[in-house]
Amino acid sequence: MKTVLITGGTNGIGLSALKALDENLYFPILICRSEEKAKKTLAELGRGRYYICDLGNLTELKKVCNQILENETQIDFFVGNAGVIGFDKETYSDLGVEMTIQTNFLSHFLICETLSPLFEKSKTTLIFTSSVMHRSRHHANYDFSKDINIPSYTPFKAYARSKACLVSYADYLAKLRPEIHVYLADPGVVGSGIMRSRGKFMNLLFALAKPLFASTEKGAKPIIHCITQIPNGKPFPLYYKGTKEVGFYKRAKDKEGQLQLVSHALTLIKMV
Repeated sequence: MKTVLITGGTNGIGLSALKALDENLYFPILICRSEEKAKKTLAELGRGRYYICDLGNLTELKKVCNQILENETQIDFFVGNAGVIGFDKETYSDLGVEMTIQTNFLSHFLICETLSPLFEKSKTTLIFTSSVMHRSRHHANYDFSKDINIPSYTPFKAYARSKACLVSYADYLAKLRPEIHVYLADPGVVGSGIMRSRGKFMNLLFALAKPLFASTEKGAKPIIHCITQIPNGKPFPLYYKGTKEVGFYKRAKDKEGQLQLVSHALTLIKMV
C-alpha cells in the first residue's frame, strides 16, 4: 500500500482527493491543525493516521517532522496542499515572515527540507498545489534578492507571492534531484475553505459566489492525476490543470532567483 503524507487533507480539495483514492492502494497520513477534524476525516476514509500542528507555527511543525522521521519508514507521496488566500490585516510570524507566505510556502519548504532523508530513501513523489496567481504580472513578485516577503502588502499579492515561491521551489527541486518526480497541481477557482483567513465580508461574498466556482471534487482532479498517473518521461516539474499538462510561468525557472529564495528560506528555518 502506498502512503500519502498530506497537508490540508481534512477539508476542501485535499479531502476530496483522499476520498477518491482507492482505499486498497493508498494510506493517508495527515498533517493538520485540528485533532477533531483529523479523527472525523479518518473515520470517513476508514484508514490513516495523523500528526497535529499549525503550519503557521514552524516550531510545532519542526517537532512534528521529527516525529515523522522517528515513526514513518516509507512516504510514497507528499502532497503540499494546505493554504490560505491572504489575511485582511497584514500579519507576521515570530520569524518576521508574512503569514500567507509562511503558511503556503515556508511550512512546506520546512517539511521537504526536514524530511529529505526519508523522502530520499522512499523516492517520494512531491506534489504541490499551485494557482494561476503564480503568473500574475500585477500581483506575483519574483524578486527574491532581498527578502522572502513582498515590499507592499495586499492579501492577493501575498497569495500570489506564496505561489510564486512554491512554483520556483518545485522547479529548483526538480533540477537539483532529477531522479524524483515533482508535480504542480492547479485546481482552478474552487468553492473550498481557502478564504477562512479573510474577514466576514469577503467570506460572505465568497459564499454568495460559490455556485460559480468548481466543486472540490473537480478541484481535486489534478492531485489525483499526479498521484495515480504513470510518469510520461518528460522532465519535471510537470504542471497540471485538471488532467491537462500545461506550462508554468517562465520567471519561476530563473536559477538565480531560485537560489536567492532557497537561501532566504534555509536561513529562516534554521532559526526554528
